[in-house]
Amino acid sequence: MPEELVKWEYTMLYKHMTYHPIGGEIVPFDIWEEKDKNGKSSYNKINELGERGWEMVSCLAWGMKGDPDYILFIFKRPLKEKKGV
Repeated sequence: MPEELVKWEYTMLYKHMTYHPIGGEIVPFDIWEEKDKNGKSSYNKINELGERGWEMVSCLAWGMKGDPDYILFIFKRPLKEKKGV
């Protein structure tokens, strides 16, 4: 009997990179400590997703002019079958 394939659902979390000058250089703020308007850091948000069963499967940084403007975190978890569908 063939194994049943696992079905996944995905979600993403992105962080806009902010920079500040230090000694003549542009340095990104620490994304793990910088808080949003609700007082949560990326670290807090990622751990909350983990507590809800989400596993981080990828993380990438991108930008249009060399330095990254955003960091994208991609998560997955097994899809719960909906009853009655």
